[in-house]
Amino acid sequence: MAPRESSEAVDLAAGPQSSTVVSSSPSSSWTFTLGTAVYCVPGDFQHPGGKQLLRAFDGKDISHLFPGGPLQPRGGASDGDGVLHRHTVVAKTILERFRTGKRTTDAESTPVVFEVGKLEEKYHDWVNTPENDVKPRFFRSEVCEQLSKTSWWVIPLVWVPISAACFVRGRISSKLSVHQCWLCFLFGALFWTFAEYFVHRFLFHVRTSSYWPNTLHFLFHGCHHKFPMDDMRLVMPPVAAAPIALALVTAESLLLGSRALGLVAFAGTIVAYIFYDLFHYFCHFSDLGGLKILCVLKANHMQHHYVDHTSGYGISSPLWDFVFRTKRHQVSD
Repeated sequence: MAPRESSEAVDLAAGPQSSTVVSSSPSSSWTFTLGTAVYCVPGDFQHPGGKQLLRAFDGKDISHLFPGGPLQPRGGASDGDGVLHRHTVVAKTILERFRTGKRTTDAESTPVVFEVGKLEEKYHDWVNTPENDVKPRFFRSEVCEQLSKTSWWVIPLVWVPISAACFVRGRISSKLSVHQCWLCFLFGALFWTFAEYFVHRFLFHVRTSSYWPNTLHFLFHGCHHKFPMDDMRLVMPPVAAAPIALALVTAESLLLGSRALGLVAFAGTIVAYIFYDLFHYFCHFSDLGGLKILCVLKANHMQHHYVDHTSGYGISSPLWDFVFRTKRHQVSD
């Protein structure tokens, strides 16, 4: 069933201090009930589980999908792992924005980047309370604002040629056999999975409580946890990724004992990074073709966003979560 036309405008509450809502009066909507309360969710709303979940319950009571409600079958809708879908308290808070008859006012679009630092010790709780329906303005300058946005297709456009150039130059310089080159390449890909885990856990999830650390954390990763469905700020801008790339190729060169071998390994690292960034994007904006293994990884990442941000740091691979015992345990309501 497609979203129904709605004559009732639904005002969305702006986020703390800064938020610009995606749509304040959608032309079409999904309708749900929780008891006597009616919710009209905009037809273009990006649900982390995909539109199939919205479609499955359109026009129905969804009390059983939230804490405190009876757990019932979902009529055929499924997570990638086939388990019954239960929403969290965070999801209920987001849903409340769409309650009909709830009157709110839209806040003026205040650039958010230089405001988050003022939250100080309150920043940690704020940034880990997601708002799916919000795409905030970051900077007052239009140039800076546009530079802070990156489309998903920019990632392969920029990094595929760099990966190819590193592989060719490294192989020519090292005079490795094809077999040796591919082993080195695979080492680089595996190295990326460790770097992904390490950076995500120890840098992107460091706890901050003062102005500039809060601001920098928000720019690099906090913005994604606060506004996880902001599609233009989900992949890493190449300019921001460049220092990390330089550190990785340096580390690989030192580990392998030569610059040439480091370049071949770095080519593999870049390919693994491209997969990571694109998978991460489509993890939020696609059902991933229903492929079981990808849906399991997606479910794991959604849990990281909406249930427990202190575990499940591996996005493209759960390997290092198993190694360092940060694999998420099943959470029950």
